[in-house]
Amino acid sequence: MVLFPSTLPQYFDKENFSKTRTRNLQSQTNGDGTINTRVLYTRPPVTINGQISLNKEQYSIFFNFFDVTLDSGTKPFYLEDPTTGLKTLMQFKSNPLVRVVEVEDFILTLVLEVYENDTI
Repeated sequence: MVLFPSTLPQYFDKENFSKTRTRNLQSQTNGDGTINTRVLYTRPPVTINGQISLNKEQYSIFFNFFDVTLDSGTKPFYLEDPTTGLKTLMQFKSNPLVRVVEVEDFILTLVLEVYENDTI
């Protein structure tokens, strides 16, 4: 069980947070002009988009966690879901985007896929 490091911010910045459920229907136009719609999977995934602010030391800790512990973000980890308050299994959907605010301050944009039924 891998936990998000406690030395990093445990909450996303409020103004830059969203939680969405992806559409799980696929529509396709048939040769006769009718539309065929089908379910892609049983439950659509939930995606969390958010930003966290880090200082220089936290930046180093985060990327060590991302690169080494999570094998460049390919392994899941537990982080508190901001909407439920439960530690929930999540995985990076894409690599974090880094923006430098000042010389030693950074903002990371994270896109995470949530495994809703796996909490601790």
